[in-house]
Amino acid sequence: SHNEDGSERAHTGMAEDITQEKLPGRRLRQSEEKYRTLFESIDQGFCLFEMIYEDGRPRDYRFLEVNPAFGRQTGLVNAVGRTIRELAPAHEQDWYDIYGEVERTGEPLRFVRRAEALDRDFDVYAFRAGTEGAPRVAALFADITDRRRMEEALLRADRRKDEFLAT
Repeated sequence: SHNEDGSERAHTGMAEDITQEKLPGRRLRQSEEKYRTLFESIDQGFCLFEMIYEDGRPRDYRFLEVNPAFGRQTGLVNAVGRTIRELAPAHEQDWYDIYGEVERTGEPLRFVRRAEALDRDFDVYAFRAGTEGAPRVAALFADITDRRRMEEALLRADRRKDEFLAT
């Protein structure tokens, strides 16, 4: 504001530089945005789930988080908050046992396995993602059904060629 003669009035105040206090929050948001972009754009399926045990044995798991590729890779929709038994009741016990072992030991595991209930083959990397008392496992995976079928067709063709050459 100004005095009647147009000169600037004196103001008193205090300013504090809070740039350094704002930086950690900004860095965290940028880091979260990078993670979210990666999470949503990778073509591999990703899921985070909580193991469900009965009498000490792994019996089911509930999906806590999935990426967009999860549905394309599994054919499962609206999985978050639901269990695999709700989505695929015939899902094989081997899957629960493998994930239960990963959760129990904390040892990550890479494996290739068929999921008959989903009629798909998967290449999976599973790892423990929980802390004590939070039985969580995360899995990064790819549907390799088409690749497996192609490999089988090539093997059959190779066997037929060998049989033909043998006669």
